[in-house]
Amino acid sequence: MAKNNNKMTKDIMKNIQNSDIQMHSKLYFRILNLALIGATGLFLILSSITILIAIRDINYGNSLGIRDHGPRGTGEFLQTLPWLALATGLLTFLIAYILVKHFDFSYKRRLYTIFGALIFAVAGLGIVFATTGLERVLSTAKPFEHLKTFTRFSEENTVTGRILNIEENELVIVNVDGQEIMLVLTEDRQRRSFVYAVGDVVFAVGEWRNDIFEAYGMRPGERPLPPHVRGTTQRILK
Repeated sequence: MAKNNNKMTKDIMKNIQNSDIQMHSKLYFRILNLALIGATGLFLILSSITILIAIRDINYGNSLGIRDHGPRGTGEFLQTLPWLALATGLLTFLIAYILVKHFDFSYKRRLYTIFGALIFAVAGLGIVFATTGLERVLSTAKPFEHLKTFTRFSEENTVTGRILNIEENELVIVNVDGQEIMLVLTEDRQRRSFVYAVGDVVFAVGEWRNDIFEAYGMRPGERPLPPHVRGTTQRILK
C-alpha cells in the first residue's frame, strides 16, 4: 500500500512539473463556489417564477369554465395551458439540480433528499414572490411576458355584457362601453343551456363572424379578471 502511495505521489508531482496538472489557489476555488451558488440560486428563482406564471394561467383557464362546453371547450382549454412556462420551469429546476450535484455535500446526501430540498426551495421562493407581488412585476418583463397564455382569451374571442333582448338562440347584449353586440349561440351551447333573462350579465367565449359574435360557451357573470389585475378593484361591468 505504501509503495502504491509513493508511486501515486511521484506521478502527481511529475504531472505538475510537466504542467499536465495546473495548481489553483484557494481564492480560485472560493470564487468558483460562489459562482456555482449564484448560478444555482438564479435557476431556482427562474424555476419558481415560471412555475408561478404557469399556475396562475392554469387557474385562469379554469375560471373561464370553457371545459363545460364539450369537446371544443376542452380543446380550447388545452390550448390555454402554459406549456412553455411549464417546460421552462422544469428545465431550470433540472439545471439547478445538476449544479447542486457539483457541491461537495451532495455526495453525502441521497437523491430524494436533494430533490426534496430543491422542491422546498422553489415552493418557498414561490410563496415569497406571490405574497410580495414580486412575481407580478417580474412576469411583465421580457422574456416572461411570452410565457403567459391568458391573453389568448382577450376581447377578440370573449364578450361580456348585460342582456337587452332574447330571441331563440340569439341575444343582444350591451358591454361596459355601451356597445350593443349580437350574440348567436351554437348548437353545442344550446345543449348546455342555463336560465337567463333580460338584465342578466353573461360572459361568452367564441369568435367573431363579421359583426356577430358566435358563442360556443356562455355562463352567467362577468369575464374573470386576468391574473395580472387580480386583487384590484377593477370590474368588467360597473
